[in-house]
Amino acid sequence: MDTTEAGGLAYERDAPESLLDSERMLALAAPEFRALSHKGSRKGVRLEAIFWSALEVAAADIGMSRNALVFKVLMLAGSDQSNATSVLRTFLMAYAMQRLKDVREN
Repeated sequence: MDTTEAGGLAYERDAPESLLDSERMLALAAPEFRALSHKGSRKGVRLEAIFWSALEVAAADIGMSRNALVFKVLMLAGSDQSNATSVLRTFLMAYAMQRLKDVREN
């Protein structure tokens, strides 16, 4: 079985039903607050553990630090940063869907 490690959590690619375990879901859904800084700017963000892991993966794929990616996504979202978590979740979903599309096309 192929397993990938992301943010300290292992994901079994061949067994998505393993994600339906209640303890695992609680761990993935646990909110975490992080104070981020990048180039003199600071921002506090609360996201679920799964999204922090996804940010790490996306940042590595793109070749940026996690903090740089967060600040870039929020900057591109414009002045409406009142809901940074929603902006970041939306970016991560769009990123995951694009990656899935790329994999299916190859």
